[in-house]
Amino acid sequence: MRRRVGVPTAFVALLAAVLLIALVAPRLWRRHAGAAPLAGDAPDVVLVSIDTLRFDAVRGDGPMRAATPALDALMKSGRTFDRATAHVPLTLPSHSTVFTGRLPPQLALHDNAPFPLRRDVPTLATLLSERGYATAAVVGGQPLAEGCGLERGFERYDSPPRGRAGAAAFGERDAMSVTDAALGLLKGAAGGRRRFLFVHYFDCHQPYDPPPEFVRGDPTAPIDRYRGEVAYVDHELARFVDALRTSKRRWLLVLFSDHGEGLGDHGEETHGYQVFESTVHVPLLFAEIEGEATRPPAGLAAGDDRLVGLSDVFPTTLRCLGLPVPDGTFGTPLQEPAARATAYVESLAGNLQFGWAQVTGVRAAQATLVHAGAAVPDDLDGLFARPIAGDPESDERLLVPAATPAPDEGVLATWRDELAAARAAPGGDVPEGISKLSAIGYLAGSRDPQRLRLLPFEANAELPSPLGRRDEVKELIAAIAQLDRGEAMAAVAPLDRILARDPGQRAALLHRARARLALRSPGGMGAVAAGNDLEALLRLDPLYPGARPLLAKAYGLTGRFQDAFAMAELSRESEPEAVVERLLGSLHLTPADPAGRANPRADRERGANELLRSLELDPSQSDLARDVEQLLAKAARTDPAAAWLAAAQERLRRIQRRRYRPLRSAYSKTVRRFRARGGAATRRHGRSSRV
Repeated sequence: MRRRVGVPTAFVALLAAVLLIALVAPRLWRRHAGAAPLAGDAPDVVLVSIDTLRFDAVRGDGPMRAATPALDALMKSGRTFDRATAHVPLTLPSHSTVFTGRLPPQLALHDNAPFPLRRDVPTLATLLSERGYATAAVVGGQPLAEGCGLERGFERYDSPPRGRAGAAAFGERDAMSVTDAALGLLKGAAGGRRRFLFVHYFDCHQPYDPPPEFVRGDPTAPIDRYRGEVAYVDHELARFVDALRTSKRRWLLVLFSDHGEGLGDHGEETHGYQVFESTVHVPLLFAEIEGEATRPPAGLAAGDDRLVGLSDVFPTTLRCLGLPVPDGTFGTPLQEPAARATAYVESLAGNLQFGWAQVTGVRAAQATLVHAGAAVPDDLDGLFARPIAGDPESDERLLVPAATPAPDEGVLATWRDELAAARAAPGGDVPEGISKLSAIGYLAGSRDPQRLRLLPFEANAELPSPLGRRDEVKELIAAIAQLDRGEAMAAVAPLDRILARDPGQRAALLHRARARLALRSPGGMGAVAAGNDLEALLRLDPLYPGARPLLAKAYGLTGRFQDAFAMAELSRESEPEAVVERLLGSLHLTPADPAGRANPRADRERGANELLRSLELDPSQSDLARDVEQLLAKAARTDPAAAWLAAAQERLRRIQRRRYRPLRSAYSKTVRRFRARGGAATRRHGRSSRV
């Protein structure tokens, strides 16, 4: 007999709907209250970042030029700014300036880790979400993974896989995977709302590993491989832009790079430590896309050759949508006349990672004015560093190509004023706490938040300049790469050389300790020597990332278990919680040191639960998951009646379900794509890289 829906049932349904509206409507009102309304014809918005893309790889006809037909077509029809400047040549702080319109000193954000973007700063995502946009992001590289702070305001934030912490491995996915995910977002329902998409390509980072068909020239040459990466991203960008054209919507496209790549220019192979043209001169494009039409956005049609900064992207995008620019924004809408003659640039990586001088300055036409510390070489492989202050104690230098005349005093005075204004731009407090992301990339900055403040010029002038340490950076990175490949013995010699020249080189102390622990020398002498390196490092910087966990490990290997546990607990001040729980679990599971000295605090149950807690905090630790599986399997064989075992096994099953659900989905999509393309091989996803 078919059940009839009577009046009472309909009444209950109506009442439930009324109650739901009563509950939700005030929240929606509070969310949108005070938010300026969008213009009725405001477009959908897509922000595309091509990480590590040099300007001269896509413009001009120089030796770095890559094949980029898709970008060429967009730049021909849209509005390009050919003198755009990245304020900082590192991924997270540079993207943060794009999303907030604020400079790194305002955000107290100068490195990729360990601090996230502060939560009190409005971003493009938070502002557009407040105005009803459906917000989604696809991220190609781990520096922008969830936990970096940029995810605020996004309804969906699709992060890449995680790489190994503290080494050279980055979690990354390639351009095909990023484009596929972005197309999936385009096809998804938005509930009739406008869309804001952020699409991040990470392929141009080293190591350069393009599909062979995109390499022109020598497939072993770094420059040709880099150009192949650029061509590959352009190919995938074309696929994404085609989908925008067929979406039957009008799009505001903003395309930029967060920084360039050294590729050997002036002695810099990658990026992060210098502010040369190769790493701070970047492409920037605004375009409206509607069907087959591509045009400059209203108000940006007129061409000029002004110098702009990536902080200008935020207010310019808001102006294109008819929205007000929030207080505290440093950038200027590019619809307005040029407000400055220069663009602020900085690199604090050498200071935060090695204790060297900070580099801050302003970039202008044909020259960059910097304060860069002591002992700056006059000749930087074809770029000259001229002292212009008239004070032998000053660290002010003008970086100019050969035979370029120095500007007159009036121009220099303007540049100095603009640098002072940028350094003093109002911001907020230094961030509290550290990112849930582990230390990533080769090197990580100090976790002392007070180190995030800019130094007075006088104090900075007493520190060694990164401009004079370019070879040391290359030597250090090469040694760390050897260590990550398991070549600990080979890594010790270059680290010894670095420390012979500079006994206080923080990163070299950390990684020599890593190498000595990996060698496991007879009698525990390597662990003792590693402990000495780490104690020296912590005297220099008590919060240096990774030092306390390594020292706890060294103490455990020499039988100093009480000191090991104390150092592990102290690590809570400087390390992510997942790292600390893993460390404590390993210590509790160690019955004795290699010499047979017993661990008085060995506790298998407690150790297993701490490892499980670490996995719950960070399920991406695949090596730890395997270790815990083996540990519980062994416990089931040797002590199957243990009271704690069943609960631990259930916790592990829950963690595995969380870990494997997205992997199964990704695998299914890969298989479908493989079959749809007739079984043609696709490029592997997830590569090692660095920032």
